[in-house]
Amino acid sequence: MVETMAMEIEQLLMKLTGMNDSMSEFLETSSNTSSAMLHTIQRHRDILQDYTHEFRKTKNNIHTFREREDLLGSVRRDIDAYKNPSGVNNRRNVYEGARPLKKF
Repeated sequence: MVETMAMEIEQLLMKLTGMNDSMSEFLETSSNTSSAMLHTIQRHRDILQDYTHEFRKTKNNIHTFREREDLLGSVRRDIDAYKNPSGVNNRRNVYEGARPLKKF
C-alpha cells in the first residue's frame, strides 16, 4: 500500500514538474512578462522543491521504520524461540556439546 502511494505521489510530482516547466516556457516566449508572473513561477518552483524534499524525507523515514521493525521482529522471534519449551531442549543440546572451560 505504501509503495502504491509513493508511486502515485512520484507521478503527481512529475506532473507538477511538467506544469512548472510549461509555465516557464510560456513566460520565456511571452512578450508581456511582468515581475509578478516571474515571482509566481519562482514561488511554484519553490513549492515543488519543498514537496519533493518532504516526500523524500518521509519515504526515507518509512523505510528506516520498516527496517527497524524487521530487526526488532526477528529479535522477538529469536527470544520467543529461546523461551519455547522445545527451545529448552535445543539449549541443553548446545550445552552438552560445548567443551568444558579450562581453568587458568
